[in-house]
Amino acid sequence: MFSLSSRLRERLNAGAARSPHVRVEGQPPEMVREDFDRIAGLIEDPDAIDRWTELVIPQVPDGCDVLEVGCGIGALARRLAARARRVLAIDLSPRMVEVARRCSAGHDNLEVREADLMAWEAPGTFDAVVSIAAVHHLPFEVAVSRLAALVRPGGQLLVLDMFAARGLRELPYKVLFRFAGGRRHRRL
Repeated sequence: MFSLSSRLRERLNAGAARSPHVRVEGQPPEMVREDFDRIAGLIEDPDAIDRWTELVIPQVPDGCDVLEVGCGIGALARRLAARARRVLAIDLSPRMVEVARRCSAGHDNLEVREADLMAWEAPGTFDAVVSIAAVHHLPFEVAVSRLAALVRPGGQLLVLDMFAARGLRELPYKVLFRFAGGRRHRRL
């Protein structure tokens, strides 16, 4: 079973306490589902992915079985399907799943399912498990443990998510972010 060191857990909890974007205990699934059902109808380009997500694609080995958790409208899942043997993509939002299925027609090796990671009975394990901007909606340690348990021995767990770097202790994250071409978004 995956376990966080006490020092890492303390840092994550301290960061979460300062940031409204990180929730250690997660959001109620109904709230997340409703939010993303609304967002699904607002997405203009169903194939667009950001440059950070682009960096994940080459990390997934060719010809493997992939699970994407929090697939949204399936843009990353479709890109992964071009290189993977099989992709199973899950999302909590029925509307996101509907759009992902419609946009993914013709990708025979891609299946999109409506599922809540925290309650889902997975059909097995995978060579690669990918989650982009989904873990911050869940209880962190439990979610990462569940994701890690779905990875076959020798496989990969790829998680790309967000947190707010604040203060001098997190200055290296801010510098790295700027040099990598990141930009800050203002809070509305």
